[in-house]
Amino acid sequence: HISYIRDLIGVDHIGVGGDFDGINRTPRGLEDVSMYPELFAELLRSGHWTVADLKKVAGLNLLRVFAKVEKVRDDMRTAGVMPSEELISKPDSGERSPCSFDISQAERETEL
Repeated sequence: HISYIRDLIGVDHIGVGGDFDGINRTPRGLEDVSMYPELFAELLRSGHWTVADLKKVAGLNLLRVFAKVEKVRDDMRTAGVMPSEELISKPDSGERSPCSFDISQAERETEL
């Protein structure tokens, strides 16, 4: 999957994270973050990934994006733009928020 994503959007847009909460199954060999070195070793063995590519995936991409986000924050602060205080409705409130995703609704729509 990771090679497919790389071919689709490029290595500069890939990162791995360790959020294993809320899932009931993991891919064999990726049971937790302790397996990332094995994942990276396998990608290197494939011959399609370089050490530089994997450094990006392991964290350099995230650091690059966060640096850009912080620059936007600083520019907005300098321009006097205040953070939004708008509240986002809770998914169970009955209101549809553009920032929420209702998986049961998506499942119903795909069944139709």
